[in-house]
Amino acid sequence: MLGLLLSLPKPVLLLLACPTILWVTAYFLPLLYIRLRGTQDLKKKYDAKWALVTGGSTGIGRAICEELAKQGLNIVVVGLPDGFLEPAVKELTDKYAGQEFVGVAASFAPG
Repeated sequence: MLGLLLSLPKPVLLLLACPTILWVTAYFLPLLYIRLRGTQDLKKKYDAKWALVTGGSTGIGRAICEELAKQGLNIVVVGLPDGFLEPAVKELTDKYAGQEFVGVAASFAPG
C-alpha cells in the first residue's frame, strides 16, 4: 500500500496532502497568535476597577479570578450556593490583600 502511494506523481501527493496541511495551519496559527499576543490587561484596556466573574468559585472561573486579580482588579465572584464560594473568596482575599472580593451566591438554573 505504501509503495503504491509513493509511486504516485508528486502533484497527486501534494493534492492528497492539502486537507492535512489546511487542518494543521487552521489549528496552529490561532494558537501561535494567542501565544505571541500575550494576555490582555483588562484594567488598562478599559480603565476598569471591578470585574464580575460567574462560576468564579471553582474551575475555569476561579482561574479567571486569579488572572484578573493579578491585574489589580477588584472582583465580584458569583458562584453556586455550595461550600466552594466562601473558601474561594477567602483565599483570594488572603492572597491579594490590597483588593476587594465580594462573593455572591446565585444559581442561574431554571426553576
